[in-house]
Amino acid sequence: CCCFVILAISGGLVGCSFKTLKYNQVGIDFDSTSQSINEDKLFHNGRHFIGLAHSFFVYPTKLLTVEFAERDDIGNPDGQSGPLSAGSKDGQAIEIEISFFIRLKTKQVSNVVNLYKEYRTTFMPTVISKATNAIKETTVKFVTLEFFANRTDISAEIHRALSGALESMSMEVEAVQLRNIKLSDNFEEAIIDKIVSAQADKPSPLTRTRTRTRTRTRTLP
Repeated sequence: CCCFVILAISGGLVGCSFKTLKYNQVGIDFDSTSQSINEDKLFHNGRHFIGLAHSFFVYPTKLLTVEFAERDDIGNPDGQSGPLSAGSKDGQAIEIEISFFIRLKTKQVSNVVNLYKEYRTTFMPTVISKATNAIKETTVKFVTLEFFANRTDISAEIHRALSGALESMSMEVEAVQLRNIKLSDNFEEAIIDKIVSAQADKPSPLTRTRTRTRTRTRTLP
């Protein structure tokens, strides 16, 4: 009977010494007795024997989605805030809805250790804060009309700003989606009218061809 109890206790202790990481996770070993981490080894997905009183601080290896948008039931972003109020170069207040995707640089244990020391596993509020500043500092480089006519360049500039802002957190920005721009109703109507007028003033390819044909015809001897 005593042997059975000893075996049962031993089996329980051994079982508690194993911890599991999922396929899209990495972890660093935390010793709750000494309140310290193993800074030399990064554990990847699988079942690991790390000992009693040890556990993992877990970090994702998958893409993380961050949104500045109206809350809805579509999707499940890892970090979310409401639409971002910003300004343009010509002083117009604008409201931006934007998404971007980040990935932690988990190939080196030092990156994960530094993230743990600075934020533990609660790093997303800092990502939101840094991203907010980076986006607002970028929008003021463009006049309001460009947010309707030049979104590609604006998205690329925001991508660069976000990459720079999150580099110190050992994160890579994979992609940026500039989803929606809102202005006051009167100003937005004026912008749209201006774009339509500018397009209407441009001669169509057929019109330019006819013009060149008439010109060549008049100059023939």
